[in-house]
Amino acid sequence: MDSLTRDWDITDEGPMEDLLGIEVDYLPDGAIKLHQTSYVKKLIERFLPHGPIEKVQRGSLPYSSDFLKHIADALALPPASYPELIRPLQERLGCL
Repeated sequence: MDSLTRDWDITDEGPMEDLLGIEVDYLPDGAIKLHQTSYVKKLIERFLPHGPIEKVQRGSLPYSSDFLKHIADALALPPASYPELIRPLQERLGCL
């Protein structure tokens, strides 16, 4: 801190709790745990306000054997065939 204060006007706000949406927990053994629990909860509240759909199971992936076919079909469509879906998809992918 002494070295930093010589060159910049800084304030020591104590141990870091979060940085750019990444939460920091200090564990008893001296390790540091980085996580995004609050961010994940915010995403769930936004995109799954009524909880996950019934067919979702813990540890499952949203994948089917037809996945690659669906991608190929979507890519074959003219640009912006469904403009009302573009923004919601971008929001969800951006969150990942």
